[in-house]
Amino acid sequence: MRVPVSALCIDQGHRKKLPLDTLVNEASFIYMIKLLLPLILLFTSLTCFGVTPEFIKELRKIAEMGEAESQWLLGFYYHYGEVPLVPQDYTEALKWYSKAAKQGDAAAQCAIGKLYYFGDGVPKDYSEAVKWYRKAAEQGNADGEFSLGLGYYLGNGVPQDYTEAVKWYLKAAKQGHADAQNNLGISYAEGDGVPVDYCLAYMWFNLAAAKGKETAKKGREMASESMTKEQIAEAQKLSREWLAWPSK
Repeated sequence: MRVPVSALCIDQGHRKKLPLDTLVNEASFIYMIKLLLPLILLFTSLTCFGVTPEFIKELRKIAEMGEAESQWLLGFYYHYGEVPLVPQDYTEALKWYSKAAKQGDAAAQCAIGKLYYFGDGVPKDYSEAVKWYRKAAEQGNADGEFSLGLGYYLGNGVPQDYTEAVKWYLKAAKQGHADAQNNLGISYAEGDGVPVDYCLAYMWFNLAAAKGKETAKKGREMASESMTKEQIAEAQKLSREWLAWPSK
């Protein structure tokens, strides 16, 4: 059974934030960004509703002061051009990502990796992409872990190594990264870096499917064709147990 990896969406896991509308002063802005970051990551969308000229002005001011989160966010806006007030500009994106990355911001490091992986504003360079993915992954950034794992799986920027791919997929999957969970399903279904195990393949596909991954739903269906009813029941039980564990 082969689930085409090319059908997977690599460009996932970006932190997406809904900027704050009211800024009292620079100090309170930084404090509020830090305080509300977890909620921002969970509930924002790419519509960037609420972004005003005043916000962009303040964001740029704080970024120029050297605040890494603001530098990353400004780079993100330039990268994707989703905000009418900030036109897409890969050169500016790299500039601001680099400032944040130098301060150890893992999301910025991963974002630089994506620029090099896709050749956005820079020559496509898988080796350079992997270098930045690794920096992010070693800090526990789930998207960096997944992207590094994918590099090993495909042999892009590093020698192909399915065992290393599974290692990094697992780290990201434990953080709930749906693409990593989906790819672990593929690895267990194909025996890439691990022994073939349709029960575990089904479990990982099931976890990813619960997050809306269509490829995982198809993978789960294909895995079930090689399983008994008892094995499917066991895989479903493993899925429930995985979700119930307080710490992976």
